[in-house]
Amino acid sequence: MSLEDCHRYIIRKLDVRIMLFAFTFEFCSYLNRVCMGHATNLGLNRDIILSTAEDDWSVALIYLGYFIFAVPSALLILYMGTTIYLTIILLVWGSLSIGMGFVKNVPLLLALRFLLGMTIAGFFPGMLAYLSRCYPKTFRTMRIVVFYIAAILSAAVAGILVFAIAKMDGIGGLESWQWLFIFIGIPVVLLGIATFLFLDKISNPLRFLQPAEREILINNLCDEMEPDANEPEEKHYVQWCDIYSVLSSGKIWLFAAICVGNSAVTKYWIAYFPSLVKYIGYIDASESLMSSPPYASACVFALVGGLSAARFNGHGYHMVVFDIISVIGFALMAAFEGSSKVAVYVSGCFACSGAYAAFALLVAWLTINVSGRIRRTLAISFVVGLGQIGGVIIPFINDKSSVPDFHRIHITLASLMFVSMILTLLLLVIFNRQAKFRMENQLQVDEEANNVQCAELFVIG
Repeated sequence: MSLEDCHRYIIRKLDVRIMLFAFTFEFCSYLNRVCMGHATNLGLNRDIILSTAEDDWSVALIYLGYFIFAVPSALLILYMGTTIYLTIILLVWGSLSIGMGFVKNVPLLLALRFLLGMTIAGFFPGMLAYLSRCYPKTFRTMRIVVFYIAAILSAAVAGILVFAIAKMDGIGGLESWQWLFIFIGIPVVLLGIATFLFLDKISNPLRFLQPAEREILINNLCDEMEPDANEPEEKHYVQWCDIYSVLSSGKIWLFAAICVGNSAVTKYWIAYFPSLVKYIGYIDASESLMSSPPYASACVFALVGGLSAARFNGHGYHMVVFDIISVIGFALMAAFEGSSKVAVYVSGCFACSGAYAAFALLVAWLTINVSGRIRRTLAISFVVGLGQIGGVIIPFINDKSSVPDFHRIHITLASLMFVSMILTLLLLVIFNRQAKFRMENQLQVDEEANNVQCAELFVIG
């Protein structure tokens, strides 16, 4: 067996043990967040008398808590280890979700939403950092894209789940929105228990690989500037130089700025797309079921984009294409609003697909351009955490009427995606210039080495 075949065999073993549990985790966690956007249509606002401003804050507070605690959560992951940290946050996360099914007043709901954002802040960045630790750069992009496709797929399934739960209204003396929070919280609690019992036995590649396979994987990671690849997970020493290197990097700030635009779109889709479906004319069962096709379309876009980017190593160029698709989609949504609900819906499918596919490639691109486990974990948490600003500002684009100003929101999102596209092009220019500079330096070093060899041969001769 050649070395390349051996690499692929090891990656297949990693996929069977790691990707299955990572996919399940992300599916259940994102399902939890997406279903919250459907609670309004199931009567949450009516039953606890939630005003428009309070509804906006109930959305923004989740992402505000996420934004504040993203980097601190990364530090906790590094010190506590993946298994213990994930166990704690999943148990707390699920409990908070179930608790929201029994809120009776607005202050309690807002408090639980903020605590939920604080709790989930470390999950997605932590899982990205974990996957980037296990997989070499050559195989990393497609695995991270597949991991994120689990989130998109769960959003598609959410519409079907909400449709079924809507039929439970009044059962056991509970409203349908209460049953929704209970059903999305229980799987997260069960995942927390499973994490404590099985995660360390299943997911640690240094344990289930054979010694020779482990050595090949570690050497491959070390060749990619991962000097801490063979260290146990518990050995993490965060130094100020690590934090400074992340905060002082202009490229990481560019990644974060791009993430703000992409996150604004994904957060809008979670919180307001069910309301948009209802607004443009789909009622009763249709309003939940019709929220699923855009996510199904986004899965296809993300999968095709991931395969192409992994093959041609062109993350930035693919992101630009998807950003353009999203910009056009949102512009058409704003243009057709009030005239054709079919055109608005179809345009929304393209807007959603472009944004989700671009975000999947963004986080994959980030992980392959930051070396070192600690620095990469901090960078991912910083970028994803700062990106939550998009989710904080989106609710307040409304004009405070009972119906969201979708025209204003869609124009704003089109503008944000356009800015993200410009920043992506700028990041591409920086990376291309750095690659050209490294190539020129390497050529100069090779030329000097050849001159030395020629001089030695001349002296010997």
